[in-house]
Amino acid sequence: MENAAGGEPHALWLLPPSALAARLRSLIDGLASELAGPPFPPHVTLLGRVNLAAEEARRRAATLASELPPLTLRAKGFGLLDEYYRALFLPIAAPPALWRAYLRANTLFGIPDAEVAPFLPHLSLAYTDAPWPARLAAARRLTEGLSVAGEGEAGSGAPDVHFNVAHLTVIHAAGGPGDWVEVERFPVRG
Repeated sequence: MENAAGGEPHALWLLPPSALAARLRSLIDGLASELAGPPFPPHVTLLGRVNLAAEEARRRAATLASELPPLTLRAKGFGLLDEYYRALFLPIAAPPALWRAYLRANTLFGIPDAEVAPFLPHLSLAYTDAPWPARLAAARRLTEGLSVAGEGEAGSGAPDVHFNVAHLTVIHAAGGPGDWVEVERFPVRG
């Protein structure tokens, strides 16, 4: 990943609209309390940590946002991994436009092909090191009828979480989730 003089870690996020974000944040906060993890804003990471000066990160993000086509992101079930940042999450379907956005972000942010990270689009619901049985219990409860967005069919076990991306958001990603700070939002051309 690129290291510019004075560079600090930044990330690019796609955020849900405020009404959906509030419902997801409530769910995330509840899971954080239950699973002894930190609360964090709901988001889909387009690009993880890239070390750049803040002004350079802004400039490149503005360019990317001006090139992005309309993007609709849709969850496709639940995911559960033995990883801190993907302990419990909603996998996001990856239409070609999202893949193109990811690849373009890597190019614009100077990441060589040999260093491009695997891309698993998702919206995390819990960051935690909680024991596997606790994670599994939380996942079971979620699949027993919870409609995360309040729009799905009760008892379907599949959340109806989808949203149109309005902004590409630059995050100062130093430290842990409690330290992350939104730097700036750039409207996408869609």
